[in-house]
Amino acid sequence: MTGVSSDSDDPSLFPAEGDWERLRTLIDEADAGDRLQLSDELREYVARVARQTGIDKQTISQMAEEPERVLEVAREARRRIRSGSQRLMIALNTAFDAADRGNQAEAISALRAVIETEVVPFYREQARINLEQLGDTSVGDDE
Repeated sequence: MTGVSSDSDDPSLFPAEGDWERLRTLIDEADAGDRLQLSDELREYVARVARQTGIDKQTISQMAEEPERVLEVAREARRRIRSGSQRLMIALNTAFDAADRGNQAEAISALRAVIETEVVPFYREQARINLEQLGDTSVGDDE
């Protein structure tokens, strides 16, 4: 595995309590027909969640220039949260099942796959923590 740097050094990449729930509420209200009040606070919030979900800086900066993109970026962040959560849960189930069967290599492989491909730093970090608990201390090292 090539060296995967740890995201744990940058706390801004992890959701504050309630951040992701607020995003769901915001989108649900917009879907119900409520108009977004495009305040600076809302743009900053969506930009923070976008960073937390691995959305690139260019897309985030376009929100300031194109206010209609705020909801689009919020929806993409929500999609990444959902799909990343599902990928992590599948990998954790696979890893725990493999570990229970004594297949350490399969367990490690399932978690490494998340670390190598997941775009949401929080989910990568969760996989990394579980990988270390399986005894794989090479995470983050250049191999």
